[in-house]
Amino acid sequence: MKKVFLIIYMGITTCFLYADSISGYNSLLNDLFNYNTIGYKSFASFGADSSFIQGPLIETKNSLTFALQGNGFIQISDDLKTYYTRCCFFSLDENGQFRMGNGMLFLPSFKIDVSKRYEIVFSINNKVIVKYEDGSRSEAIIELFIPASNSKIISYGNYYSFSKINRIETAKVLQGFIEQSVVNVPKTILQMKKRLYELLNSKQINQSEYDFKMQILTQMLTFVVTNPLIDMNDSRISFSLIEQKVFYEGYFLVDFMPLLHLEN
Repeated sequence: MKKVFLIIYMGITTCFLYADSISGYNSLLNDLFNYNTIGYKSFASFGADSSFIQGPLIETKNSLTFALQGNGFIQISDDLKTYYTRCCFFSLDENGQFRMGNGMLFLPSFKIDVSKRYEIVFSINNKVIVKYEDGSRSEAIIELFIPASNSKIISYGNYYSFSKINRIETAKVLQGFIEQSVVNVPKTILQMKKRLYELLNSKQINQSEYDFKMQILTQMLTFVVTNPLIDMNDSRISFSLIEQKVFYEGYFLVDFMPLLHLEN
């Protein structure tokens, strides 16, 4: 079965969001969409000093993953632009370079001689070290950055664009871990319902649009509250609001179609 990821059908097709111009509702929608995205930080989680809330760390036992404990983002590139992320989940391409699942290249560009037997170490002092069986080794410093206080922040899910940056060295690299999102699903849904009411009162949306979106939010909130055994921060859990089902690792888990009628 094809895996179905969280789909929130509310007539919004924005592919990226600006922190300095986004409406409160769209910002919350972006948070909800990324509730189980590795390393995701909501705009609300950024403090005035570019600090943010640390997400829970989950052990993967995968030597090509690491989590950042403390403030900071690593640099990645699509070969045209530089971006910033805390999703440090990599694989090696045919050239022995670290790449994310979306093809982004880990910076600084670092090549491994895949013709030799090797061991990869992401050290707590922020270095990537490759030890070869013949006794040779290579290493590079993992540089960390935060957005400057007056930076424009653009979110693309779990990676970002910052117009201005500062170097930082306080975060520590923890190999074999990933950082979960810190999005609180019930709280986010309640905030979205409140914002919808404000949009209706200010006549930015009409009654039918309000009723439709409120119905979807209510069914989601009810499902979350009435299914406490389902961990919404578990990356194996995914929603399809179109099919009205919940999936676990891509397989059908439970149907929440009856929740459509709760407001009647």
